[in-house]
Amino acid sequence: MVLIVESNISNKVEDKFFNRHSNLEKSPLPKSTKDGKDYLNQISSPSIDFKKKSVTNYAGVDFKLYYHLIFRAIQALVQQPEVADNFVHKGVVKVSQNTESKTRIYGKLYECDWWLKTEKLLPPMNNLLSVILYSDATIFDGIGKTSGHPVFLTLGNLVNRI
Repeated sequence: MVLIVESNISNKVEDKFFNRHSNLEKSPLPKSTKDGKDYLNQISSPSIDFKKKSVTNYAGVDFKLYYHLIFRAIQALVQQPEVADNFVHKGVVKVSQNTESKTRIYGKLYECDWWLKTEKLLPPMNNLLSVILYSDATIFDGIGKTSGHPVFLTLGNLVNRI
């Protein structure tokens, strides 16, 4: 639907395409592209809207940065049911299962001493949010000619499997 809206494709052409190439008894697509466009216009989701900024121009080529505002990206992450159900609000102290040895176990960010000490300094009803940003080069095509450096965002308040 985003391609239809951005390319300004007519409703008649797109409706014929959907009907001809749909092999489902009941299509999950809207009955018409007009309905689809109306539905998209009602959605206000940070996960859909990227901002675009021209960073530089080299040899006549504009290099653009596509991004989300960090606050919006965090908001989109926290709204995911899988994230919300596994979010760690308070620091955790883990001790070895061995009853003879009272060895402290450190594995997650929210299990460290710094986290526990910092929590005590926060006003009541406030929690720490660990925002982790990292970048890694990736290739966008199979030949290796097009690459990029996306910045990934995750939250330290989540268990690794999430």
